[in-house]
Amino acid sequence: MITLLEVLAGLSFLERNADIALMIKGCFNQVRLKEKDYALDHLRSQPADDLELSVRALNCIVRFHLLTVGQVESFMTSHTDAELSSGEFRRAYFGKVAKEIRSLLKELGLRSEFGERPDPNEPPFG
Repeated sequence: MITLLEVLAGLSFLERNADIALMIKGCFNQVRLKEKDYALDHLRSQPADDLELSVRALNCIVRFHLLTVGQVESFMTSHTDAELSSGEFRRAYFGKVAKEIRSLLKELGLRSEFGERPDPNEPPFG
């Protein structure tokens, strides 16, 4: 266990060496971002039918051969609600479940809205 004296000595050192403290803080932030990226990448690779969606929503996903969560995310961000309510999508009832799917993607921390672009450093899915 670290004593109070050791903590104070460490703080004193960091005060004298603020540039080192900033560098350490930056490293911690990068590690946290990498962990988040890894978690989202793992989520995107999961089967789409693992999503907690209604039967109708899952049937729409299956009908359009969206096999992974990442493919669902890519599909939803490349189609407007108007598109999903017309043509082939309308016959599949996609317009009726678009809100449900977008809501779940957003809840999971994924992109969900039409035109929402990934971080430039993020690898593409689809």
